[in-house]
Amino acid sequence: MPISGAQAKGTVRHVTDGDTCRLTSGEPIPFAGIDAPETQARNAKYAAERRWGEAAKTWLKSEIEGRNLRFERVGRSYARTVGTVRFQGRDLAAGLVAKYHADGWPRGRAKPNWCRSHRGIGP
Repeated sequence: MPISGAQAKGTVRHVTDGDTCRLTSGEPIPFAGIDAPETQARNAKYAAERRWGEAAKTWLKSEIEGRNLRFERVGRSYARTVGTVRFQGRDLAAGLVAKYHADGWPRGRAKPNWCRSHRGIGP
């Protein structure tokens, strides 16, 4: 397994969702410190969440798909590397949050509820 804290480079094969990409090596890289709305019906709480998730995915694809990026391995989640990902010197997690495509998700806190806390939908 790769070492946490190690700097690495990779080429993005495709964007999986609004906070995860897969490299040409096959390695998935979820972005550390954020959560984007879900794009899969089985994971989304509301249909609106899927629409917001698709918007996040579309933005991220336009930024990095097929491009080289740098990342720092900062941990593991579900047997995957979690990383701080940079493209052209920019922190992509911060970009997603700035565009309202993701929320901050500090380590150890409950997963954000997109629909309730930010969009006023749900219980």
